[in-house]
Amino acid sequence: MDNLEERLKYQHSFTHFPVPYEGFRATKNFKFIPEGKAFPVTESISAISKSVRHPGGSFSYRFEEEGKSLIFASDAEFNLDEMENIQDYLNYFRGADVLVFDTQYTFEESLQKIDWGHSSASMATDIALRANVKKLVMFHHDPSYDDEKLDAVYLRALKYKEMFDPNNRLEIIMAHEGLELEV
Repeated sequence: MDNLEERLKYQHSFTHFPVPYEGFRATKNFKFIPEGKAFPVTESISAISKSVRHPGGSFSYRFEEEGKSLIFASDAEFNLDEMENIQDYLNYFRGADVLVFDTQYTFEESLQKIDWGHSSASMATDIALRANVKKLVMFHHDPSYDDEKLDAVYLRALKYKEMFDPNNRLEIIMAHEGLELEV
């Protein structure tokens, strides 16, 4: 299944969902947009997609408007095995004003969950520092974490940044319900 329409039809098969794909009355239009090719979202906003590692596939999106950029990279696994081969991703992330990044695991958990499709807060911080990102938004928290655990993960990310590159002006924040950002 390499196209969205086929994936949606499969997702709406009886084994996954009680309403068949054909049961939705909305008019559905699909347009294939090649990875890495800018496409318009609105008159002033463009986006570029880039595939990221996740079982079943996933994409990150870089949105740009008037020299500002926001990248959304959820369901994205980056681990130590890939650090030597991520230059292409660093170029994609480079200079982003905001990087919303998958930080589901602690570093230790990420070593135990290779190929699960998620990253650690340490890896996200490392990538953001290397790509000279201005603001990292830690996102896609592990649902088993309570607030105390999330705070500990956040504090470790801050400590990692200070140890790795204390002069970097990277701002790290934790995504939360109701968060609004101005880019």
